[in-house]
Amino acid sequence: MQLIKTTEINEDISPIDSEISRESAAHISGGKDMRAMSDLDWRAPYVLTLLLIASRMDIRDRRVPNLLWLGFIPAINLSTPTTGPVKGSNTLQPAISVLMMASIALLFFGLGFFGGADMKAVISISYVFPFQVRPAFPQITGSVWLSLSTLINASLISTVISFASGTRSEAADRSGEGRPFLPLLTLGFISALALGDPFTIAVSHLLGIL
Repeated sequence: MQLIKTTEINEDISPIDSEISRESAAHISGGKDMRAMSDLDWRAPYVLTLLLIASRMDIRDRRVPNLLWLGFIPAINLSTPTTGPVKGSNTLQPAISVLMMASIALLFFGLGFFGGADMKAVISISYVFPFQVRPAFPQITGSVWLSLSTLINASLISTVISFASGTRSEAADRSGEGRPFLPLLTLGFISALALGDPFTIAVSHLLGIL
């Protein structure tokens, strides 16, 4: 009789233990996910530091030594979690990314929209982030090309400043006059890391509606 009662008690307790175990496992798993989401991609602060240094030089001297851009080379090895690569299967993608952004940067340089240091900054960012990445708030936008988003944001910031000041923006013309563009690229990089760019956000929401 005692054996029967004990068995009944154990059968009653077992489902409760199982449920607690499942909840604990889910909680632990969720904790791991949260920790993974809070990890930093060390490429981002490294590149941001170099951009800040370059911006200071651009404002102070209007010149940035080529040695600084060489500092971007090791940054590609500082992977990854939060803004890690989304698509990395194509081995030619880094070369394609750099060539695409180099073409755009050369066009901007040729048209006089910005100077040589600005062109090197855009190409350097495309080298470090050759694949699409997730911004810090991916729920607002999808994956972005960070170098392109940086350039779009910087151009928009420059346009807003130009309209606000009532003058035509000559971000970094050959004579050394005009507004330095590297600080705007740095702001564009920060906003791209956080949100992407307005164009990508608009397209993402449009595709979501359709």
